[in-house]
Amino acid sequence: PHSDLLEPPSTSYTITAPSYEIRSDLIDKIQNTPFRGEAEENPYTHLRDFEALCNTFRIKGVPPEAIRWKLFLFSLDGAAKKWYDRYAGTVGGDWGRLKEELCGRYFPLSKIRTYRAKIIAFTQDEGESLGHAWERMCTYFYDGPNLGISESIMLQHFVGGLTPQWALTVDTSA
Repeated sequence: PHSDLLEPPSTSYTITAPSYEIRSDLIDKIQNTPFRGEAEENPYTHLRDFEALCNTFRIKGVPPEAIRWKLFLFSLDGAAKKWYDRYAGTVGGDWGRLKEELCGRYFPLSKIRTYRAKIIAFTQDEGESLGHAWERMCTYFYDGPNLGISESIMLQHFVGGLTPQWALTVDTSA
């Protein structure tokens, strides 16, 4: 990075490029949807969106993990930024460890248990369409950590929790 620009933290990944520049418009895009660490926010969703944005470009000689490491600070605000300031130095510049620490901090075990319970005890809400019920189930299954539940088991709980009318429709179409 240029010395006249904001200097991102050091990374553990080997950068072979003699020099590189991260465009300011990319940083602006990243800053448009910050993760603040608020209770209703999901760090897994934030990381998925952040990594998708980072995957839209490459810099020769800079590993993708190094790019993510250097840009991540720009995606944080509020309590999450304060958390980063305290803990980023403890993971030795490792993007994978930083992600694990963030998710451990902002997606506690209580939330994981809640997601698991919502899958296992899934019931379709009265008047809820099949599509909305499926979207809700997918939110529990895909928008967090690996819950140790296979897709086939998740599908069994989904169909088992449908109203009798929708369960019959799904069974006859399968």
